Amino acid sequence: MSYKLFKKHLTEVKANPLCNKWAVNNTDALGKKSSPIELLLLGTLRYFGRRGWTLDYLEESTFVSEETHQLILHTYAFWGSTELYDKYVLLPESPE
Repeated sequence: MSYKLFKKHLTEVKANPLCNKWAVNNTDALGKKSSPIELLLLGTLRYFGRRGWTLDYLEESTFVSEETHQLILHTYAFWGSTELYDKYVLLPESPE
């Protein structure tokens, strides 16, 4: 994926209400800032795009917990199977 395409997709992710918990100024109950959505999206794309990557690898390469990566992976998979699928997957129009 090119950087230009990544930035475009990042804009889509940031605009999605499912990803509001990772907005720039969001904090948890203890006041800790949320993990950067840019880093989480890169980890998600790496996880789905590379066979053999685990949540542990993502944690080691991003310094973001496995639990956070697991949450974004489930959120992204749900979003991808509904909105993104309908937007980007086109069935062939001819029987060939």
